[in-house]
Amino acid sequence: MRVLASHLWIAAVLLSVVMISCGREEPEEQKKPEDFDVNEWENTDIDGDASMASRMIFSIGDTIQVEGKVTMRASYSEVEGVEKCLLDENDIVTIEVSGGTGSTRSAVKKNYVVGKNHTSLSYYEGSPSLNEFHWDYGTEKINIRAWSYGGAVADNTAPITDPDGQVISIEKNQKENGYKELLYSPLQTDLAYPTAKSGISLPLYHQMARVVVTLGKKATDDAATVSNVTIGDGTVSIPVSGKFTKPSSGNTTGTWGNITKTAAVIQMKEEVANVKYSAVVVPENYPKDMKFIYVTMSDGNKYAYTISNENGIDLAAGKQYNFTISLGDDVATLQAVYPTEWTAAGFPVTNYTSTEQFGMYAVNSSGDLVYANEPMTIARISETTATLCASASIANKLSTSYNYYIYYPYKSTYNASSVDMTKTNAVDFFASMISGWTTDASQGTTDALRKNDLQVGKIAGDGLKTHTLTAAAMTHKAGLLVITLAKRTVPTVQYFNSSNSILSGNTDGTTTDIWASSTFSTNIPYVNSIAKKCYAVIRESGRTFKGTGQDEWTAGYTTPTVTAGSVYTHTASTIKRTFIKKGWVYNFTNGIQSLSVTQAGSYKLEVWGAQGGDSFGYVSDTGASTEKNQHAGGLGGYSYGSCNGSAGQTLFVVVGGSGKKLGHKAYDSPNTTTTENGGGYNGGAAPTGLWDYHGDHYNGGGGGATHIARTSGVLETLSDKKEQILIVAGGGGGAGWYMCNVNKYGTSGPGYHYGWGGSGGGNAGGNSTNVYSDNSWPHPTTGTGEHNPSPALGGNASGNTTNFGKGVGGANGCGGGGYYGGLAGTGGGGGSGYIGGVTGGATSNGVREGNGYARITTNFEWIF
Repeated sequence: MRVLASHLWIAAVLLSVVMISCGREEPEEQKKPEDFDVNEWENTDIDGDASMASRMIFSIGDTIQVEGKVTMRASYSEVEGVEKCLLDENDIVTIEVSGGTGSTRSAVKKNYVVGKNHTSLSYYEGSPSLNEFHWDYGTEKINIRAWSYGGAVADNTAPITDPDGQVISIEKNQKENGYKELLYSPLQTDLAYPTAKSGISLPLYHQMARVVVTLGKKATDDAATVSNVTIGDGTVSIPVSGKFTKPSSGNTTGTWGNITKTAAVIQMKEEVANVKYSAVVVPENYPKDMKFIYVTMSDGNKYAYTISNENGIDLAAGKQYNFTISLGDDVATLQAVYPTEWTAAGFPVTNYTSTEQFGMYAVNSSGDLVYANEPMTIARISETTATLCASASIANKLSTSYNYYIYYPYKSTYNASSVDMTKTNAVDFFASMISGWTTDASQGTTDALRKNDLQVGKIAGDGLKTHTLTAAAMTHKAGLLVITLAKRTVPTVQYFNSSNSILSGNTDGTTTDIWASSTFSTNIPYVNSIAKKCYAVIRESGRTFKGTGQDEWTAGYTTPTVTAGSVYTHTASTIKRTFIKKGWVYNFTNGIQSLSVTQAGSYKLEVWGAQGGDSFGYVSDTGASTEKNQHAGGLGGYSYGSCNGSAGQTLFVVVGGSGKKLGHKAYDSPNTTTTENGGGYNGGAAPTGLWDYHGDHYNGGGGGATHIARTSGVLETLSDKKEQILIVAGGGGGAGWYMCNVNKYGTSGPGYHYGWGGSGGGNAGGNSTNVYSDNSWPHPTTGTGEHNPSPALGGNASGNTTNFGKGVGGANGCGGGGYYGGLAGTGGGGGSGYIGGVTGGATSNGVREGNGYARITTNFEWIF
């Protein structure tokens, strides 16, 4: 439907849109319209004045009377004061006429069609016709309304469905199929036909909104062909249908309820080749920052235009929204190349970022400063270059013949006095700015580095009418400091002896890498934690960088006089901290040792009990010293756990000694003994006696326990201070051996027995093992068999809880020390462990050979 504009009223509201991007990027460029205006719906040529109303004039035409009434026709009429209506041929309008006040006329709907001459609108079946509307113009009053979709319908004889309350869908492919415009004439009531032939006016109002895009192309893009223009790109939600409600009394447009919003693409209709495009849409409020209009060029490049008006765009019924969009770059588009001077130094910033700004000074061919410190915004980024665009206010006022001096990053405080107009190279032009540039103390982010990284460059005007000028290679005009954090490898735990002197080596074999501190208190660089490097843009001399905290540097770095573009390096080393955790080692000393707690925290306690003594026997009855059938004493136990230590407290450490060999080897003198220290220190039992008669036997003493307590004393003295005991590792039981020399007494034989010592540690010490026993030989006095003892119980085994702190001695094997000591038998039982005074601990049997051992380790970092 083609509508010639009327002068009923014109509403033109110019809404300002700020253009923040003017360049193209792959695959899509983010742009905004230069402006858009809204007014009433114009004609399809998109020229001339604006009107929202299309008018039909209803008159009697020729005075044809049928049964005393006139035939009512709708047509173009040269009636003074009423504008013309030019409809497309075959457009259909449905008209409803009903009786007004006093009339008995029923409501009837009929179709009228536009004729070939575009000036008549006649009843579809022909004119004149008895089926047309008739009107008693002398006395009758009528009600009348009309609607149209602005095009032909499938059945022109059937009235078009009244759109009131109907769901109306828009045509998505308006490029190929055109579009239908919903037109509606509000109800007019009690109309009396005028006596003159001027007729009545029935305005049809547009009920949809219309978007018109005018494309302006610049420079090299003039030769490009537009592939299509769309509203949406399939990613934004657009209402594609709505429920229409007819205008209420006094209104010219109805209301819409959106039925479906979908990620849609609306192909716009091409009105003028590659210049003007239009589409109708369901009225809707589109928000700010929404990508709204897309222009796709034949080369595949796409321009995306975003709504920038603060209130968005409220596309209202009956309104036309005109967008003027410029394709291609403005003449003010410049290109800056990121400097490569610091690339080898690993500077973390390698290009510019979107929406950053440069400052621009433009000098004309006469050497006059045309523009001073104008901000230019980055529109698009490639790997090393950035395209800059001037603000909309000057974008079309710059010439390609100008010389452009640009610097980065933009500061609004600079003006014409900041540059030297007599100089023609960028460094001299910006000499005053460079010398006065100061850098921030805090540069802990890449954005902070950018803010301090002064760069300058020049773009020489080439005089050609191209929209992109020669790229400027920017140069750094501050210096770069690169600090490498040095690594030192230290033991995970550094151990000390009981005198608090450092032990050489590392007893647990693990190490930790410690780096110079990356924490700064005053001048703060950017820290690359992976590369272990720190970066700062520097300009001033005398700034000191030094890491703080537990890994503080022993010496910082102070900046010298800085040369622009230079790189300064420093290696931060000599770290104060030399270990992560601190530990103390306690070996057997046959006495009580201690640790004075100087730093509160959690301490891990580890104790190992001592091994029980070995046993062996002689095989000769003549005193030869050949040993045979040696048996080992039980191994000491292990216990661990943690306790809290407070500054000023003392922990007492008692390390158990291993059991020794002792026994009788004189075959001719009963009761002759040889003793080697007996039981082990801290509860290991010694033999209580020897077999009285003619035997060769060496029996082992019990191994001593190892314990840590909050009070001093060997274990057996703490029976009334058990709450002060933190942890105990039981000692192993001694081994036993006995053999009778039967030849000496002329009796039958031989007879002998021997056993292994039980293991120390665990909740219960291990029982001894009776390896072999023979009772075949008789006692020389009684003549009866004897000497066949049973295995000995370990401490706390089968209820053996009576021997606190020490083992039980015997003639043929001795018990080990422990929280509960082992018993004697054929070999001694092992002593039990204890972890009642610690948390998170455990105790186990049989792990330690020789003397006992103890270790205390901090569970926290010890700094000194």
